[in-house]
Amino acid sequence: MSFLAAVLLVLITAGPSWGLGVVLALAALAGVGVSAAHVLTWAMIPDAVEWDQLTTGQRHEGIFYSLVTLLRKVATSITVPLALLALGWSGYVANAPMQTPAAVTAIRLLMGPVPGLFLLGGIAFAAAYPLGREAHAELRARLAAKAALDAGSTEP
Repeated sequence: MSFLAAVLLVLITAGPSWGLGVVLALAALAGVGVSAAHVLTWAMIPDAVEWDQLTTGQRHEGIFYSLVTLLRKVATSITVPLALLALGWSGYVANAPMQTPAAVTAIRLLMGPVPGLFLLGGIAFAAAYPLGREAHAELRARLAAKAALDAGSTEP
C-alpha cells in the first residue's frame, strides 16, 4: 500500500512532456499497489473469523464478509459522489480538450494526496492489527487443541 501511495504521488506530477508510455507504466505500477490494497482486507478476514471462533466458540464468516462488503459499498457510495462534486466545483468540463488549472489541480489532488492519506491510514490500521504470523500460528494451535478436546469429549 505504501508502494501505491508513492506511485500515486509520482503520477500526479506527470505532465504532457512525460509521454504516454511513462504514464502508462506508472499506471501499471499503481495497479500492483491497488491489488495489494484489495487483497489485504480479504486476507485478514479469515484470521478474524478464527479469532472470533476461539473467543465465542462459533464461526461467523457470513457476518464478517457481509460487513466488509457493506462497508466497501457505503464507502464507494460516499466517495464517488464527493469526487464528482469536487470536480464540478473546480470547473471540470467533461470531454473538454483542455481543463482549467483549478480542474487539473482538483484531479491531481483526487489522484494523489487524498488517496495517499487514506492509504497511510490503512497502513496504520494494518500495522496495529494484532494477528501477526506468530500470533496467528498460536491461534491456530489453540483452535486445533480445542477441536481435539471437543472431539474427545463427544465420544462415549
